[in-house]
Amino acid sequence: MVERSAEVKEHERRAAVILDGTYQFVALLNPNGDILEVNRAALEGVGYEIEEIRGKPFWTARWWQVSRQMQDDLKAAIRRAAAGEFVRYEVDIYGEQSGLAPITIDFSLQPIRGKSGEVEYLLPEGRNITERKRAEEKVQSSEAELRDFVENANIGLHRVDADGMILWANQRELDLLGYAREEYIGHPIAQFHVDPSVCEDILTRLRRGERVLDCEARMRRKDGSIRHVLINSSGLFEHGNFIHSRCFTQDITERKWAQGATPLLTAIVDSSDDAIISKDLDGTITSWNKSAERLFGYTASEAVGRSITMLIPPDRLDEEPKIIERLRRGERVDHFETIRMRKDGSQLNISLTISPVKDAGGPIVG
Repeated sequence: MVERSAEVKEHERRAAVILDGTYQFVALLNPNGDILEVNRAALEGVGYEIEEIRGKPFWTARWWQVSRQMQDDLKAAIRRAAAGEFVRYEVDIYGEQSGLAPITIDFSLQPIRGKSGEVEYLLPEGRNITERKRAEEKVQSSEAELRDFVENANIGLHRVDADGMILWANQRELDLLGYAREEYIGHPIAQFHVDPSVCEDILTRLRRGERVLDCEARMRRKDGSIRHVLINSSGLFEHGNFIHSRCFTQDITERKWAQGATPLLTAIVDSSDDAIISKDLDGTITSWNKSAERLFGYTASEAVGRSITMLIPPDRLDEEPKIIERLRRGERVDHFETIRMRKDGSQLNISLTISPVKDAGGPIVG
């Protein structure tokens, strides 16, 4: 019997060493919530000795500076645990050990049953997870910021799976093609390509692990119009399996139109019977068509880069500042009848129509 008592005492001593050696709060309560034992980590947090709090209700001991609502929540948790339920929740409190800085506790109450099956003890545990919560909140904040950045990027973004099904698209991509989210996501990407073979080639290359760079394609908008796009894409792989693409879709429609329009516009200007001249707002000639050569006698190489005043008689030089001022205001000069000079010095009666030219941003440049 003596040996058994010694064995029990040694077991209890070891259990106490384990409890006091842990950094988390651990206590032992009776089913009414009265304190039976607490470990060293709990005592160090409040500066009590165990004799001062043993036998007192758990929620009355000043473990932390908590609100009345928190105390009521704790009483309710103790009642639930006493009825046999494992209770766990997170609570934000203020602790003396943290210099009254807010801390978050992962708190649990475990019912301990005796031989009869009835709840004999309650085992409350508290673990300070403040740093983990702060780290999680920081990650969540960074993820939210990244999602917002991607969603509102000024270039189209989308993902498709190995079968070419659209998994996700940002708002710019949807706006580019004019579809609502549910009309685009969940549909085959080939459905929106004018040239299915181009789409299939892109997917084939991605499945092989290739990167697709500056691939031109044509995509059809909801209203039936065609947009020229430049696609840059790569695949995400896990354990050698293609998961989804990461695709950037850049609208180059205006660029394509401009590239196609420039040769056509040049041909039109060169074939016109009217003299067509362009100049900047300082009056310097920047272009000179064939009819201008025939009308004024100067070749393009002789005229481009010189001032438009070379065509204006001395007694009419005051016309040019007035014309430039009207152009700066965005006004058009229609059928202005005046006199201009040829290269040989002879004068011509002409009718001028002058229009302001704007750059891509809107300001008038000539």
